[in-house]
Amino acid sequence: MQQRHVPHRETFGYETKFKREQCLKWPKTHANDAVAACLEDGEVVLPMARILIKNHMASGDYQQTAGRHSQQRLPTGKLFGLRKGDKVATPHGVGFVKGKRSTGYFAIADLDGTVIHASAKAINCIRLAARKTTQIESHTVAELILGRQVRDIRVQAEKENKKVKKTKNSAAQPPAFYLPGLNPGVSRAP
Repeated sequence: MQQRHVPHRETFGYETKFKREQCLKWPKTHANDAVAACLEDGEVVLPMARILIKNHMASGDYQQTAGRHSQQRLPTGKLFGLRKGDKVATPHGVGFVKGKRSTGYFAIADLDGTVIHASAKAINCIRLAARKTTQIESHTVAELILGRQVRDIRVQAEKENKKVKKTKNSAAQPPAFYLPGLNPGVSRAP
């Protein structure tokens, strides 16, 4: 840049970090560092009210078969009028088809991975837009934070349910070598 005589100003990492942490109070991301590097001293930028989430997906289904010897052909293309990646509306909300089943049920999720409905019936889905290689969704910051909190709570509840099921199963089934008259916690070694 100096050789071409382009007007510019040199900045250092510690300056960018100071502006990002002290002035903006933003977390460290590549995008936030780029914004902080462009600011003048003391300048404050407010974040956007709406955030665009952009996702690129392949134009086709590349996995064609399943099974140990590739004997099972996977359905590609439309299934019950819906294709993977289509934008659909369900009674639970609007999202994208993330997975399809030959029974007529589909997994619906947001672009950031929040599951809207794990098993929505094709009859209850209204196709809003066809699949594109670039998918874009607009959210407010509050919607994203709330969606992530709900997802974290759901994941925590699933973990607790697995723990409860595991303890119930282990208590219900006796060990492989079991003698009814012996206490399992006591060692009988001579």
